[in-house]
Amino acid sequence: IGNGLLQMQENNGKFKFSSLPVPEINVFGLMQDRNSNTWCITSRGIGKLESDNLHYFTFGSEAGVPLDGLGGSFYKDQQGKFYCGGNGYFVEFDPEEIRPDKGIPRCIITHLWVLDKPMDELLFKQTPEFSNDQNTISFSCASLYYTYSSSVEFFYLLEGANTSWKSNGTNPDISFTGLQPGSYTLHVRSKTGFDVWSSDEATYTFKINPPFYQTWWFYTIIILIVAGILFAFYRYRIAQVLKVQAIRNKISRDLHDDIGSALGSISYFSAAAEKSLKESNSAATGMVLNKIGTTSREMIESMRDIVWAVNPDKDSFMHLADRMKMYAVDSTSSNEIKLQFYFDEKLGGIKLPMNSRKNIFLIFKEAVYNSIKYSACSVIDVRMEIADGNLKMTIADNGKGFVFNESTGKGFGLKNMNSRAEEINGMLKIVPSPGSGTLIILILGNRQ
Repeated sequence: IGNGLLQMQENNGKFKFSSLPVPEINVFGLMQDRNSNTWCITSRGIGKLESDNLHYFTFGSEAGVPLDGLGGSFYKDQQGKFYCGGNGYFVEFDPEEIRPDKGIPRCIITHLWVLDKPMDELLFKQTPEFSNDQNTISFSCASLYYTYSSSVEFFYLLEGANTSWKSNGTNPDISFTGLQPGSYTLHVRSKTGFDVWSSDEATYTFKINPPFYQTWWFYTIIILIVAGILFAFYRYRIAQVLKVQAIRNKISRDLHDDIGSALGSISYFSAAAEKSLKESNSAATGMVLNKIGTTSREMIESMRDIVWAVNPDKDSFMHLADRMKMYAVDSTSSNEIKLQFYFDEKLGGIKLPMNSRKNIFLIFKEAVYNSIKYSACSVIDVRMEIADGNLKMTIADNGKGFVFNESTGKGFGLKNMNSRAEEINGMLKIVPSPGSGTLIILILGNRQ
């Protein structure tokens, strides 16, 4: 009926059917021998189900059963012989004389394919290694058993991928696809149609290497690179902190020097004013008080410059230009000097470090102060622009100029301007023209 061989059991008047371990689907005839073994006529030949252990054996064309097959039912004579027929023939056999072959098969691995490319030579190499893209591997096996060889079944276990044995049926070819990197050992064993297992397993060990980005040395390199980046960042942060601290120390020294000098001058002038008052010298007292006022204003102005320089909200070039223009307008207007001030709008968004901002402003302030005090000029021209990819600031006047020599070059003001330019990696050029004015040029890279 297409359901194989079923066993019927009666229990309290009820019948229960259970499947027997017979691989056949179509069973045409049944007969029991003297030992209660059940014989079957099937599409593959004649089958025997042993009663004591329920082992099932098939006798097909290798045992002499015609390829055309058998049909119908068994007939048993008085001597216990069985008869069954086919198309124009019949088969006679004595069940007592038929014994299953108990020969022990031996399983071996005969062929190897990697990505459908034959590589049998690697079967003799101990633990061959394949690249991560060579992860489709096939094997062909054989069982050294020559009686009813078509009934031999193969079972395999791939250690490293599976934990249980799998049946491959009578197919001797075993294939694996998409194997992950790792070490594997293939175990293969076989079983005859008479339920006899191979005496030992055929084994084959191989390894699939991971891609380079999954290797230990790649992880080591990444760790070293990350550690190097973190260490470099740490060193950079330390350098920035030290740099800021150095600037703070310099500002502190400048404050100490300026305030100390100014307070010292005020103290000296105050003593002189007190002496003049005692002597009732009103003219001298007025002059001394005027000097005290001037010194105080200069100290306040210096304090404002330092506070402005350290304010992070004033770090753009536009804020610097506004501060410079405000100072120049106040200084030139009180001395009846015409100011021409040009600022390239492309510079507006450039951010300036605190140290660069402070030194550029002080260089500018010193240059404008010198032009007003010493040049007897009537016009001061200031230009701030980009030239050849660099920041360029020029201050020119139409005054009397001066002769640049060893004595003038060592003046405190010019020396101070040069040191400030060097501090921000800038280039300062002073071009005096006796009788026609002075030109001061400051050039620094746009990253400064």
